[in-house]
Amino acid sequence: MAWKPKTVFGKILKGATIGVVAAGAAVGGAALIAGTGGAAAPAVVTAGGGLLSKVLKGTKKVVDVVGTKAKDLVSGVTADQRVLIQEQRQENRADVQKLNTIEKLVNLGSTVEAAAAKVGVPISELKGSFGIPSDADKQAAAVVTAAKEPVETGTKKYIMYAGLGLAALFLLPSLLKHRR
Repeated sequence: MAWKPKTVFGKILKGATIGVVAAGAAVGGAALIAGTGGAAAPAVVTAGGGLLSKVLKGTKKVVDVVGTKAKDLVSGVTADQRVLIQEQRQENRADVQKLNTIEKLVNLGSTVEAAAAKVGVPISELKGSFGIPSDADKQAAAVVTAAKEPVETGTKKYIMYAGLGLAALFLLPSLLKHRR
């Protein structure tokens, strides 16, 4: 049954243990070669190579896991989240490249509509850029237009009388205090 540590410290300890066992095997192999006068060298090299390969694979795996967990801990982002972020960045780069292409075509004399059609971007996605008004711009223009329309004369009088009434309401008590 293999030991499967769950903490970073446990994984580091497992890697160190594998390294110590490998070092012990190397010393034992060297002693076996020396004791047999070199006759056991091919067998020790073959076994040592297999053991060394396993040790290196295990060490690499532990280092990779520890590195990934350390990166997750420091950045606060998991590997799955990093994949999603990378996908979003690639989409953004593609969109920016399309906008740059449209801008270059417009600078060369093309219309915005023709450039967008060549790149494959619908005009509705370009609202708010290249001089195409967005929905918010249209609403703001409607509000400004409504504010500039003349107010009826009767309405002006009511607004003026309401303003004078409010001024009198707030100023009259202070004027009466000073008269006493």
